[in-house]
Amino acid sequence: PGADLWLLRHDTVYGSVTENGVPIPFIAPSVTEIHSQTAAQRAANLTGPMVSLIHGMPSFLPGGCTCIPDPVGVPDISASWAKGMSNMEYMGRIKIPKLEYLDTPIELDHWANWFFHIFMDTNKSMPHYGKAPSRLASAYAGTAVYANWIFEDPKLRDPD
Repeated sequence: PGADLWLLRHDTVYGSVTENGVPIPFIAPSVTEIHSQTAAQRAANLTGPMVSLIHGMPSFLPGGCTCIPDPVGVPDISASWAKGMSNMEYMGRIKIPKLEYLDTPIELDHWANWFFHIFMDTNKSMPHYGKAPSRLASAYAGTAVYANWIFEDPKLRDPD
C-alpha cells in the first residue's frame, strides 16, 4: 500500500496438458506470470505489462517468454483502497450441484469487482464462513476452489 509500483506474481503448475483433447504424456509444465502497474497507470486506467514465463512445454507449442499489455492490471488484493468487499457488487446467490474439484453441492453468495469474482459460502457451520471464500474466479485466471482454510499463525505449523 502506498507504493508507486504494484507487482503481482502467481505461479501455476499444470497436472496435465492436452492437445485437441488428447493428453500429452511426460510433461509437467508451469507458468510464472508477473504483472506490474504504476500509480500513474492506475490513475489513467492503463493496465501495464504482463510477463509470462512458461516452463516444461514441448518446443512445438507456443510459449517460452512473452511480454504483453496486461489484460487486467494489478488488483487491490491488499485492500489498500477497498476495505474488504465493500466496493464489490453483490451479484446474487447461486447453487452449484457439483462444486469444481470437490464434486459436492454448495450454495454461495457471488460478489464481483471488475474481472474478479468472490464466492462466499452461505453455510454458517463452515469454519471459513464470513472469513474466506470457497471459490474465486476471474476472466483471465480461471477458477480456484478452497476447502481447507487455516486461520492461525503460520509459525505454529512451520516454526522455521
